[in-house]
Amino acid sequence: MNKEGQQRPSFSFCGQMKKIHVHTAFKLHHSGKIVPYAVGLHDVEDDIADHPYTKLHADVILNDAGNSASEHAPETETKMTEKALLQEQAISIGIAIDKRWGIGRLQAEIAAKQVS
Repeated sequence: MNKEGQQRPSFSFCGQMKKIHVHTAFKLHHSGKIVPYAVGLHDVEDDIADHPYTKLHADVILNDAGNSASEHAPETETKMTEKALLQEQAISIGIAIDKRWGIGRLQAEIAAKQVS
């Protein structure tokens, strides 16, 4: 289940898995099904992570093929996870975020919103 209490779709995965961070919620038509992806982290098959529509709405965090091999340097992965958490926090308090904002801008917007 996701944090909104909704059941995540279940599929039988035969390929490698990747973790994506969805920065803009979207629905993907895949294998005859419509699969909704909410803002946040999701484990998906390679073909879903590599889909052009997914790439418009999400960033690949890491390739989890049993060994958790990252496509990014470890510090970059940590920063991306921190950014994802800040984006979720900003959205939850009503900030309309821009996916291009970095960690510093997100922290500043959150701090400004909490002061007001």
